[in-house]
Amino acid sequence: MACSVKMPQKIDEIELYFESQPEYKFKVMLATNDQERTTGLMFRTAENLSEHQGMLFVFKDFAPRTFWMRNTYLQLDIIYLDADKKIVSIVENAQPLSDKALPSIYPAKYVVEIRGNLSKQLNLKTGYSAIFELPKNIVIE
Repeated sequence: MACSVKMPQKIDEIELYFESQPEYKFKVMLATNDQERTTGLMFRTAENLSEHQGMLFVFKDFAPRTFWMRNTYLQLDIIYLDADKKIVSIVENAQPLSDKALPSIYPAKYVVEIRGNLSKQLNLKTGYSAIFELPKNIVIE
């Protein structure tokens, strides 16, 4: 019997890049409510998440954040950003399918997930800025 995995409904995407590598642009899906943030990139595979794709988690508040890799089949880099969109913490190559807590070192308002090892390839460091513009009509729940 074949097992099918229901992919999350298509959500808004925006362009995002980091100041250290402005020519390397990501198309990131926005996660702006609890359901989208909880699901994140679960169930994605290399076939449906390219190296130029990712997810941007947007929160109402600026607070300590902790992520995990439950039901996530790919290694991911988790990049925590402050309210000014500056990198405050990076978790590189997070282990797939793990429930281990992966906290930010400092509070964050945004979190970016991209394919594993890309933050190293792009030479991302704390203090660098992410560049993106949220849609004017965005609702953050």
